[in-house]
Amino acid sequence: MTGDPRVDNPLLHTRVRFAVEQELASKSYVKILEGTPDFYIGYHLSLTTKLDARTVDAHYGYGPAGRWGRMGIPETRYFEYEEGILVLDIVDAKLGKLVWRGSGQRRIGEASSTPEESERRVREAVAEVLKYFPPE
Repeated sequence: MTGDPRVDNPLLHTRVRFAVEQELASKSYVKILEGTPDFYIGYHLSLTTKLDARTVDAHYGYGPAGRWGRMGIPETRYFEYEEGILVLDIVDAKLGKLVWRGSGQRRIGEASSTPEESERRVREAVAEVLKYFPPE
């Protein structure tokens, strides 16, 4: 538990597990309910606050002697945003050892997005991380 209700969210965890199952099924992996699987999957979610700085030149007004001119005044603006991080671990079921790890991060949009939009973003994030699984 992280203490952050956006991460400690049962609905989010259900979406991640479902997206992982779908993505692995698209790669011909089958989830088994009995026996020993080839591997187990674990995942970690976190949110980090990031700061983005952008400097732009502002060009305003008239130049010398009343002529239209450009006066470059650099202005720096700071923007705070949330970045979500997803880490997927593949553990060999027989050896109990980590055999593959993938991770991805992206800016988190507004919290007021629709359930469909949230589900789509989770699917895209999982697909991006599992794009390189299995390793060649």
